[in-house]
Amino acid sequence: GVSRERLIIIIIISLSTMIHRFILLSLAACHTMAQLYSNCNEQDYYNSLPSDISTWTREILGPLLKSTHRHFLPYTHSSKEDVWDALRDLDGCYNGSEEVHLIYKDTCLNADTYQGTSTGWNREHLWPKSLGVGTSGADMTDVHHLRPADWNVNAARGNKYFGDCGIVRPTSECDSPAHPEAALSTAEDPAVWRPPTHVRGDIARAIFYMQMRYYGDGTDPDLQLTDCPFAENEMGYLSILLEWHEQDPADIEEMERNDQVCSRWQGNRNPFVDFPALATQLYGIPQERPAVEGAGYATCQPLPPPPPPTSGGPTCCADLSPGAVQFVAVTSDNPDMIAMVALENLPEGMDLYLTDKAWMGESAGFRSYEGAVKMTVPLGGIVSGTVFGFGGDSNLLYNTAWSTLDGSMALSASGDSIIVYCLQDETVVDSYHFLTGLSYKSSTWDAADQSSSFYGSTRSALPAALLDTAIALPHYDNYLYQGSTYGTLAELKMALRTSSNWMGTNTRPSTYTPPTFTILTSN
Repeated sequence: GVSRERLIIIIIISLSTMIHRFILLSLAACHTMAQLYSNCNEQDYYNSLPSDISTWTREILGPLLKSTHRHFLPYTHSSKEDVWDALRDLDGCYNGSEEVHLIYKDTCLNADTYQGTSTGWNREHLWPKSLGVGTSGADMTDVHHLRPADWNVNAARGNKYFGDCGIVRPTSECDSPAHPEAALSTAEDPAVWRPPTHVRGDIARAIFYMQMRYYGDGTDPDLQLTDCPFAENEMGYLSILLEWHEQDPADIEEMERNDQVCSRWQGNRNPFVDFPALATQLYGIPQERPAVEGAGYATCQPLPPPPPPTSGGPTCCADLSPGAVQFVAVTSDNPDMIAMVALENLPEGMDLYLTDKAWMGESAGFRSYEGAVKMTVPLGGIVSGTVFGFGGDSNLLYNTAWSTLDGSMALSASGDSIIVYCLQDETVVDSYHFLTGLSYKSSTWDAADQSSSFYGSTRSALPAALLDTAIALPHYDNYLYQGSTYGTLAELKMALRTSSNWMGTNTRPSTYTPPTFTILTSN
C-alpha cells in the first residue's frame, strides 16, 4: 500500500495544484469583462473549416478571420469603448491594480495616470502603420497586434522590422538593451528590433495572424511576411519570427488573451495560438542565418546601390522643392500636435527640422528663443502622400520620433509660427533649405529685419524661399485642413496654402484622423 508519508505528499501536491488553478481562474475572472460574441471556443470557431488541418491555407483561413471579425473598435472615442479600453482589459497586470504591461519595457504601469502621456504608455502597432497597416479601418485597430508600450521605448522602435542583430547589419552596430528604458534582453540595430525574450513568440504569432487576416480583400491591405522586406507592405524577418515561435510557445496568459479578444472585443481568434504547427505548415522552416555577418538571407537579391549624393549633401535635402512638406493640422491647446503631409518622397537618413522660433530675416536668421526638434527619416524613407507629424495621439505617424534640438518646442495658444526645413549640408548649421511654413497669429507674416523683442514668441517673418508655399491664417488655437486631398503636386500645394480650405477652432478636437492623400502624376 501507499505509505502515510507518500500519501501526505500526494495530498499536498494535489492541494497546491488546485490552489494554483483556483488563483489563475479567479484572476482571469476578475480580469475578464462581459462576453459579447458567441462561437468563440476553439472547437466551434473552426467548425466551418476542413477537419484536416493540413489542408488549411491562407485562402481558407483569411476569409474566416475576416468574416468573424465582428466588431471594428474605434481607435479613440470619448463615449464608446475603444482601443484604450481593450488594451487595459487584455494586457492588464495580474496584480490587483489598474496597471498595464508594457511589452518592450516588460514592466507594469498605472493605466489611468499615464495613459497617452509622453512619460507613460501608448498603443504599439506590432505591424507598423508605415509598413502596410493603414491609418483607419480594421487593421489600424485590430487588437491582436496592438499592445501597451512605453512611449519612449516605442518611439525608439519606430518601424523597425523584428529580427536579431547580425542578420542585415554587422553586430558592431547592435545596441543591447535596445533603449535605456527597455528590458535587458532587448536589442536593436539600424534595421531590426529584438523584443524581450518571453514575448518574442507572442509577437511572432501576432504577426503571423496579421498576414493571414489581411490578404488584400476589398479595402484591406495585402500584408506580406518575408525575409526580404523591401516593399511598403512587407514585414520581416520571417525566419527569426519562426525561431521565436518555436522557442517561446503560447502560455496561459496568451491563450486567455486570444479567448478574450474573440469573446469580448472583436469576435475572431488567432489560429497560430490555437494550432502552433500551422506556422511551419504555412511558412516552412527558418532559413539558416547569414554565413557572413550582416549580409542578409541568401534568398534575397541585393538592393541596387543608392544614387550618388547631389550637391545638396548626403541626404539629398536640396532635391526637395519648397512645399515638399505641407501642414494639414495644428493644435496649440495642449497637448500640441503638428500634422504634415509629404508631397514628395523624403529620403531615408535625411534630418527634418521643425521649429516655432521666429525667422527674423536672411541676416539675423532664427531668433534664439523658443525651440526646435529634429527627426531622422526612417529606413525606407517617407513616401509621398504620407501624413505624419509631431505630438498628439499615436495614430499620427512618427509623432514620437522627434528629438529636441534646442530650447522647448511649445506652441502658443495666442498664435505662433511653425517652419519646416532640412539642411543642405549637415555640417553647416545654417545651410537652411526651407520646405514650408504656417502662421496662425494673423493673416499675414511679419516684416523681416525687426528687433528680437518685436517678434516675441508669436510673430515671425517668412523666409523668402517660402513665398509661394507657406500660409498665414487668422488666429484660432487649432486648425484643420479640409480641402482637396486628390490632385497633382502643383494642385495640392495650391490647395494647402489656400486659407478657405482651413477650419479654425478654439476647442481642441478630441481625436485626429489623418486624411489620405493621392498625388497624381501630371502629364
